[in-house]
Amino acid sequence: MLFAALGIAVKQGAAEGPDGALLAAAANLRQPVLNNIIIFITRIGEWYVYVPVLALLLIIPRTRMKFALPTAIIMSVGGLLNVLLKALFAVNRPDGVHLVFETSYGFPSGHAMMAAVFFGFAAYLLRRILKGRYFGAICAAAAVIILLIGFSRIYLGVHSPTDILGGYLVAAAVVLVGSVVSERMYGMGKRLYGI
Repeated sequence: MLFAALGIAVKQGAAEGPDGALLAAAANLRQPVLNNIIIFITRIGEWYVYVPVLALLLIIPRTRMKFALPTAIIMSVGGLLNVLLKALFAVNRPDGVHLVFETSYGFPSGHAMMAAVFFGFAAYLLRRILKGRYFGAICAAAAVIILLIGFSRIYLGVHSPTDILGGYLVAAAVVLVGSVVSERMYGMGKRLYGI
């Protein structure tokens, strides 16, 4: 519901003022050294980072069923949902100087959404695998990475803050549904196969 309300507000231009002010503030921070750091951070949210990591984990028998397969499924669902939502809302990216090249629509942010799906779901799975140990540290690390990737998109000028917020809201729903389904499947697997 929050995402739908935000999407309607974005389509009607209700967020242009606050978005513009925050984009201008982020643009004022730009300098060559920081630009390179931010571009590196934004690259962490690219598909070519997630896919090899998941492929490697799918090859390893110990991580295949408990981590890699559920994460690959939820990332596929999240990616498809992002493409559909971008097409549905058809919101252009912000005007101004973009420090990286992008061609798709802006709302919701795919980088912010997929980072939140990947690292959020990974934190959930690691809590289960590690039996709750280090859960606070894992969540903190995931949150920092997710927020940095979201900020990087604003800094680079390719997304407005509402694009990022929209991506986070959809990701939260995807991770919530994915964790509920995963918990049920995991419980069924333990009962049937002892995994």
